[in-house]
Amino acid sequence: MFVLTNEQRPCFGLSPVQPGWKRIDIKPSPYDSFNTVAYVDEGMVLRKAICSGKDIYQEMEYREQLSEDGSLLLPQTEKGKPVKLSSSTLLKRIPVGMGLRYSRKHISLGNYISNQYYYRSDHEVLTLNTIDDFSIWVEKWCAESSSDDLEEVAVFARRKRIHCKYREGDFFRFRLNRRLYGYGRILVDYVTMRRNKQPFWDILMTTPLAVCVYPVISENKDVSPEELARLTPLPSQYMADNPLFYGTYEIIGNLPFEEEPDCPIMYGAGLSISDPNDAVFFQRGKTFIRLDGQSPLFRGFTNNGVSISLNVLLPDLENCVRQGSNDPYWYSPYRSYYQDKDLRHPKNRAKLEAVYAQLGIPFPPLDEK
Repeated sequence: MFVLTNEQRPCFGLSPVQPGWKRIDIKPSPYDSFNTVAYVDEGMVLRKAICSGKDIYQEMEYREQLSEDGSLLLPQTEKGKPVKLSSSTLLKRIPVGMGLRYSRKHISLGNYISNQYYYRSDHEVLTLNTIDDFSIWVEKWCAESSSDDLEEVAVFARRKRIHCKYREGDFFRFRLNRRLYGYGRILVDYVTMRRNKQPFWDILMTTPLAVCVYPVISENKDVSPEELARLTPLPSQYMADNPLFYGTYEIIGNLPFEEEPDCPIMYGAGLSISDPNDAVFFQRGKTFIRLDGQSPLFRGFTNNGVSISLNVLLPDLENCVRQGSNDPYWYSPYRSYYQDKDLRHPKNRAKLEAVYAQLGIPFPPLDEK
């Protein structure tokens, strides 16, 4: 069973296993594909839990009281009841402090208290098929950790939860990997539109924003909004506001829009049971059109998925920067699924032109990027 060493844990902001802590091996359920161990201190307070399997690793920190024999998780409230200590009951409890997770090629390192991520591999193409691959990645991460890195992640581990305000036109910074930063901008805040009861095709889940990413890859954390505003961004996308609301993505400034920004397109028939069968719905940015008595010309362009983080990969962004074009984004081998779902894709230009003709609105000029 693979577990981090105490020498490796500071590289991830994780607390070490103390000499006085007792290790408890938790019997796996029939559905577990991993083994679970827990560490408890002298007062039978559960301090750390680790799940490790052939393609999963999760290390979390807790402050949960156990029974004297360590078999039961005690309730957190007076009305609660003790439950048997198992992997399933343990994972229902909310961790505290830092947590490291590897699962199916994806890695995340975050602070459960602040609800912020220090690192997520969302933007990288990693080849981590097994726990052995992950262990090699861990060794590389630790070997590359400088004293400044150790201090930075230690400070991050002490962060408290905050709620950040944001608005349309805000620029923000996000990590592309451990060393590199990318930059984006909030284009449309659909949450505010809901609150103000502005009409739009409200089929987006969670707290959706329309955002864009700029063709910038930098170790510099001080790229200015003025510099970014001069660039042509990548095609916009929908994203839940969580990374901005909790501060994982840092807002760096705001500028008014000089022209209406590019936004994702939603087009198709109604999805609600209250919607008429003979109607066409269209949403782009804040432009909402409903045509009664007509049917969609094409299917499959509802395009109402909302990502929990930015859906952009570092290899695609590197190619966009290198070529000075958005073609690497549109024709990315990693994004083939989305190519048939987006009316803005260059290969769907004839369909988009037909849709605009049906709606009776001017067709936008060709984007040279």
